[in-house]
Amino acid sequence: MTADAKASMQKIARELLQSGNVQFVLGYRQVPGRFTTTPFYARTPKDADLLHWGPNCTSNLVTFALAHLKRKPARGEKLDTRPVAVVAKPCDGKSVIALLQEHQFDREKMMVIGMPCSGQADSELLESALDGKDIYGGEVSLIGNDCSIEANGKLHTIPLGDVRQAKCGECDSHNPTITDVDVGPQVNDPPGDDPPPYRDVEEMDPDQRWEMWERELSKCIRCYACRNACPMCYCEECIAEKRFPPWIGKSHHLPDNIMWNVLRAIHLAGRCIDCGECDRACPMDIPLRKINRKLQDVVKDKYGYVPGKDPETPSFVTTFDLDDEEEFIK
Repeated sequence: MTADAKASMQKIARELLQSGNVQFVLGYRQVPGRFTTTPFYARTPKDADLLHWGPNCTSNLVTFALAHLKRKPARGEKLDTRPVAVVAKPCDGKSVIALLQEHQFDREKMMVIGMPCSGQADSELLESALDGKDIYGGEVSLIGNDCSIEANGKLHTIPLGDVRQAKCGECDSHNPTITDVDVGPQVNDPPGDDPPPYRDVEEMDPDQRWEMWERELSKCIRCYACRNACPMCYCEECIAEKRFPPWIGKSHHLPDNIMWNVLRAIHLAGRCIDCGECDRACPMDIPLRKINRKLQDVVKDKYGYVPGKDPETPSFVTTFDLDDEEEFIK
């Protein structure tokens, strides 16, 4: 039950904030009257009571924690050198490991509160399943294998499998992948066995694929929500915004859209940990995870490399093997 994990996480957060050993605890807070949560910076012991945990804690909070660690202090501001604490699902923990592999922060600067996870609900599917029911003020939790919303004296339950996010059907990590404070109980769910999201694209012929991607990428409005939500997109100046030289045009016409999305996908090859935030953040519903997951599997098949597994293993882009295949070099 997520109620036990939530109470344990709140207790840990409260003790950390009482000790004064962390700047804040970055977790989730449920949006009143909605099925979604928002990132929440708990800075006082009382704030810990507002922290939420359930099958609607979807955001990868490591993105926000990293941005805080990388920010430059304002003029005259004294930099707080205490670590930050972040609530992390197993897939979020993979991004912590991948960032450590790329030396983006010192390990002691981020305290990870590792949460077990049976899967996260798709807020749109959840909202559709509860359409017409009076759930205002209800809190989403997991009871057994059901998403539960208790509101106005009534308990509404929906099987998690009916509203689960697509990425969770393929997940191989239900317990913390990296943690400083382990929040139980552990989850004994087997690894997901859903087919990869790009399977339908592989079954198309080249003309059909081109037509499909032309249709999808023409919708891109170049808002860069995918980049901003991604924990692995941390460049201080993105290549999409460089003016000298202008690598990518600023218009949202198809050629520039293709250039942007392909370039970003290549930059993430061997680095993407499949948290799915790019897919979820895209306001135009472009299936970006199809591209990133395909490249992730290509890297795994050709080089045996999976990002976010071991912080001591060199990152994919900073190492090579003399026996690596080179058939792609012409």
